Amino acid sequence: MRKESRSIFATLSLVVAAALLVGCAPTAAPTEPPKPTEPAAAVPTEAPAAERVELTFWFWGESDAPGAEKWLEETIAEYEKLNPNVKINMVPQSTDTLISAFTTAAQAKSGPDIASQWATIPVLSQVWAGAVTPISDLLPAEEIQHWMNTNENMYDGKLWAAPLYLMGIPMAYNKELFTKAGLDAENPPKTWDEFITACEALKQVGTPCIGAGAAKASAFGAWMFAILGVQDLDSVDDIKAAVVGDADFNSEKYTRWIQEIRNMLDKGYFNDNIASIGMPEGMDLFPQGKVATAWGTDGQMVEWRRILGDDKFGVMKTPVFGKGKLADAYNATQSTSYFVTSWSPHKEQAADFIKFMHDKGRLEAWYKATGVVPADDRFDTALIDDPLLKTLAEYNLSPVNVWLENFIPTQMDMDGLRPGGSMLASGASAQEVVDLIVRTLELWRTQNPTELETFRNWK
Repeated sequence: MRKESRSIFATLSLVVAAALLVGCAPTAAPTEPPKPTEPAAAVPTEAPAAERVELTFWFWGESDAPGAEKWLEETIAEYEKLNPNVKINMVPQSTDTLISAFTTAAQAKSGPDIASQWATIPVLSQVWAGAVTPISDLLPAEEIQHWMNTNENMYDGKLWAAPLYLMGIPMAYNKELFTKAGLDAENPPKTWDEFITACEALKQVGTPCIGAGAAKASAFGAWMFAILGVQDLDSVDDIKAAVVGDADFNSEKYTRWIQEIRNMLDKGYFNDNIASIGMPEGMDLFPQGKVATAWGTDGQMVEWRRILGDDKFGVMKTPVFGKGKLADAYNATQSTSYFVTSWSPHKEQAADFIKFMHDKGRLEAWYKATGVVPADDRFDTALIDDPLLKTLAEYNLSPVNVWLENFIPTQMDMDGLRPGGSMLASGASAQEVVDLIVRTLELWRTQNPTELETFRNWK
């Protein structure tokens, strides 16, 4: 849809007054009526200047989709040309402080006009705290109907944040290292038993199977929960039941993935420095050829393929690990969501820029810059002519997509799963990690009775 620039024009109004002067004459000798006066010439007035608007955009997306920040800079420049009265300041956000920095800003009701949070609970937690203006109150339904995965940010009949792209978490594998270990590089593992067999074969030739980093409460534990933990569930209602206390998190359906990671660490299937490096550093071992596989985002797949080349690079879905109805679910989400803050004095202009991010031309530019599929049905998928990108798009459009991290309280994520992953990498038992998560949930329920009730009623 073409974006029309918004300008304010003043209309000049012509008020013409004609006064007829009626003279009084003696009754004996009537006089001629006076000639009407000429109307006064209209005095031109200047159109009022458009209101100067300055917006601050706290942006996160580069980690998901390398090239995103450059794309946004270009998008801002184009929007400012169309709307010369608007100035937009982009402030890139850190992964480690994305939630905490915005929470602090929301408490003070100051900071960005447009902000970023990961989809669903990170967004809805801020909604429940009164920090977000519904985007569906600011933009027409005929615009929003083109956006994809909007169900992730729906609450109380309203849409609170906008998607921009679809993001899956596939698994990359090194064909050369697979061949060296005697594995079929053209037919990667599809089941977990096959994957463990491959990991053992790789270990025997001195190659760590998986590259990861778990230092400093990185996202390692949260990713393993989302990628493997979901597969033992029958629906997302299962995790909601454990969160609110209606189900025991100690049961096997919630904890088997933790024990599996413990076993894999004990067998030496991860890089041996996993406990001392962060998640980005751990993932970067893959394009360096130091590990045989790694989980990563769609954007990282594109970058890793560029570095390794088609002859070495392969991509696959996570082998089926679970026993639940969601065992075949793929791990795709809209990932980052963008919304207008409740305290912004320029809500309409902020929403209009979010709409401009979905302009057809900007969606095509996004794809060219990042290789990541936009979350908008106006994007022409015929533009995807790269075999890797076609595969990733097919993954992202799988019949069932769940990123389980979207459906838990932020406190469980930040104080339970993330430090729990670091504990595992440092030698803690699976039960110690389970106990930490259980304590975190109990504390969250005690400290946040209103949010607990909201979460319980959230459909």
